[in-house]
Amino acid sequence: MVGICKTEADIETRGRKLIDEMKLDALLITRSEKGMTLIEAERVINIPSRCLDVFDVTGAGDTVIAVFAAACAASQRHHAAALLANQAAGIVVGKLGTATVSLDDQEKGGVNSIFGRKIISETDLLSVLKSLRGSNQVVMSNGCFDILQPGHVANLEQCKALGDILIIAINNDASVQRLKGMQRPINPLNQRMQVLAGLSSVDYLVAFSEDTPERIRGEILPDILAKGADAVLKNGGRIETIDLLEGYSSTNIIVRIRQLPN
Repeated sequence: MVGICKTEADIETRGRKLIDEMKLDALLITRSEKGMTLIEAERVINIPSRCLDVFDVTGAGDTVIAVFAAACAASQRHHAAALLANQAAGIVVGKLGTATVSLDDQEKGGVNSIFGRKIISETDLLSVLKSLRGSNQVVMSNGCFDILQPGHVANLEQCKALGDILIIAINNDASVQRLKGMQRPINPLNQRMQVLAGLSSVDYLVAFSEDTPERIRGEILPDILAKGADAVLKNGGRIETIDLLEGYSSTNIIVRIRQLPN
């Protein structure tokens, strides 16, 4: 429907025209071996192809439509749904004949274990970033997030507005204990990460064990950092200061809870 486009600028221009004409929230354009382009109101994301070997392209388009639609129906954001569809299409074209993508294929290919989840390992995150860098601004922030409160939500929404991909590095339980005392954290790591994963502003969550995120920050090398770090500047990134929402503190909330009568 978009027609033959010679440049990415041409793709965006025609894509936005189609969005306006059809009153769409987003438009996903497949580009064969070049991957996909996702056009939303405020951003354009180019997703490179993740196929290693192409044997038969039959059914690739249908796979993209099916997986993207299913992911959106399951309340995935457009970007996450597009990543799922892109990976699934890469699996299908690596098979002979008209093929389907099974759950086993998805697990081995990384659809569920990497692109379908926000909570991932550091190794998987670095693998994902290889595909996302270039056309996406990677934003990183960090914290304990022991009790999620409105200040956290507002802070993360500001972080997300700075770029395309928001990564949150979160202290593990031992790290929180060293920083805040033996009675913390109130909520263990897996629960803290699950709550954060429910926020639409957050794209990926990764845990770290050190007292500071300096090491993992040096591995991720974000384009934009919400807190100061020399490693980001050396990599050509920039540091942004996020305004805190006044009147909200996890520590104060915990103190008040402990003062309540049993």
